[in-house]
Amino acid sequence: MLHSMNNGPTVRDVAAHANVSVGTVSRYLNGHKLRPVTQEKVAAAIDETGYQHARDTGPSARVQTRTIGAVFPRFDDFHVSVLSSLDKILFREGYHMVTCEYEGNEDDMRDKLRLLRDRYADGIVCSPITSSYGLHREVVSSGIPVVTYNNQVQHWQTDHVRVDDRQAARKAVEYFIDLGHRDIAIISGTSRSTTGFDRLAGYRDALECAGIAERPDLQMLDDWGLSEHHAYDATRRLLSMPSPPTAVFAAHGRVGIGALRYVRESGRRIPDDVSLICFDDCELFQLHHPAITAVRQPAAVIASEVCDLLFRRMTGSADDGPITRVIPTELILRDSVARVGD
Repeated sequence: MLHSMNNGPTVRDVAAHANVSVGTVSRYLNGHKLRPVTQEKVAAAIDETGYQHARDTGPSARVQTRTIGAVFPRFDDFHVSVLSSLDKILFREGYHMVTCEYEGNEDDMRDKLRLLRDRYADGIVCSPITSSYGLHREVVSSGIPVVTYNNQVQHWQTDHVRVDDRQAARKAVEYFIDLGHRDIAIISGTSRSTTGFDRLAGYRDALECAGIAERPDLQMLDDWGLSEHHAYDATRRLLSMPSPPTAVFAAHGRVGIGALRYVRESGRRIPDDVSLICFDDCELFQLHHPAITAVRQPAAVIASEVCDLLFRRMTGSADDGPITRVIPTELILRDSVARVGD
């Protein structure tokens, strides 16, 4: 019989004995359906270790609420599109969605995840930015399946859905290069987030492949929580240089809006004075004159993949280890990029 700290066997002991994760044992104890082979392994491990679970019966036992929690950083075009698609899918499957915005504040994210845990959400969808918060310990180990999307926090060890940010950024910058641009700027998030890191890496990949030396002064990096005001100021600094860029890659939708505002207010024109490509294809970019070339993230596909992973975890039909699904993007060509020399 296994023992931990002389207090009898724990969930962790059962998980080690069954060779499954702590979250899998917690889901079994909280009444979630698992694959038959996994369920048998966990049941046998409980018997063999002598583990006693205080929440198996009685009023404190976990019940299904048919509720899914969604925790995300802000109501921008991208997240709203994903959440809208999520809500439609979940409603068709008989679930209601509770949305929680944390405005990029890690403490608020932690509190809202705990709230969903304590209110017995059947599953949680989360779009984190960066985090030292021990989600696996506090939420996943409670038996609630969690799927993340967009930015990936490696130590959370959750199922995850994201686009190929690096390849998307590379394709965007390569389009500039194909039209003769060599002085290409980027306004992006910092490398503290996987999305910021990958989009910057894709920008650098394109330059290196074309034999173009990097100009550090053309790389404006900030936190993803930056406002349109910060993007406005970054664009002002770029275009006020003695040798300004001929093209700007705005690696986030809000960055693109701030860049557009500065270009308009400074009397410059797109693409005559500067070419522009933005990540995230928000409605404004389609309506702007000229229309803005943009990287489109397929929000409906992202939502579908998130729900598929979530339902697999909730029914116990997924493999035990975390699953990551990477989705391609599309570069939507419009009129905001000019050929150099035209």
